[in-house]
Amino acid sequence: MAAARDVAAPANTRNSIRSKWTRQQSMATFAALFVATLTFFAHDLYRARERAQHEFRSVASVVAQNCAAAVYFEDDVSAAQTLASLNSLTDFESAWLRDTDGRLRASLPVGASPDGTRAPSVWDWDRLLIVEPVVLDGDEIGTLTLRVDLRTQKAALKQHLALVLFVLVVSGGIAHLLARRFVQIVTDPILHLSSTASGVQRSKDFSVRVDAGGSDEIGQLIAAFNAMLAEIEHRDQRLRAANQDLERQVVAQEKAKKAAEEASVAKSEFLANMS
Repeated sequence: MAAARDVAAPANTRNSIRSKWTRQQSMATFAALFVATLTFFAHDLYRARERAQHEFRSVASVVAQNCAAAVYFEDDVSAAQTLASLNSLTDFESAWLRDTDGRLRASLPVGASPDGTRAPSVWDWDRLLIVEPVVLDGDEIGTLTLRVDLRTQKAALKQHLALVLFVLVVSGGIAHLLARRFVQIVTDPILHLSSTASGVQRSKDFSVRVDAGGSDEIGQLIAAFNAMLAEIEHRDQRLRAANQDLERQVVAQEKAKKAAEEASVAKSEFLANMS
């Protein structure tokens, strides 16, 4: 039996099973990487804001305690001096100290427009607002409001996001290359089977066989294909033998017919001569 020769892959490789499978594997892997990356980045963003809130809330708590006496005695000068210590903080923007009646006792920088929020903490993409109660002997006598500029952290997060996206693209490219490599293990026998079937269709040579595969589904498919070719070859041989036998019978009948015709002519001529 002739062994099947490797046949070149179809010209339209974009629609081949290898290309389709590679694209699907790459898309699935990239989607998983994207979801994982997005999850980790969202977690990092949340943790960064939590750290900033915890850090400045701790600072606000200490400053509020230091301002308690100044608020109680309505010593606005001491309150302003206490707030001035906030200037040493990175990303600090402004602060307001008010009593329970809502009167502004001090602000930093001086003359800064007070924020009216009473929420414990409010943030957006650029700023974090922290409201800390001023307590003396267990009684709330005022509130300290801090506004923090988060643009520095935002810039750092943007750099982190750019790095994450770069890693995502590189990982996606590596995943695509690995997918192409791994997909070949499965698709090469299928493509070889397809090219062999096309060759048999063109040449009508049913003695061709595909190299045996493994014991998986593809190997079973190849074995079934070879069995089908063997059955077709056997039937083709029987058909050729039957045709050859029929041709011999036709030739023999033609010879017998010709001999009978010649005998009949000879008999007619003999009878004619006798008469």
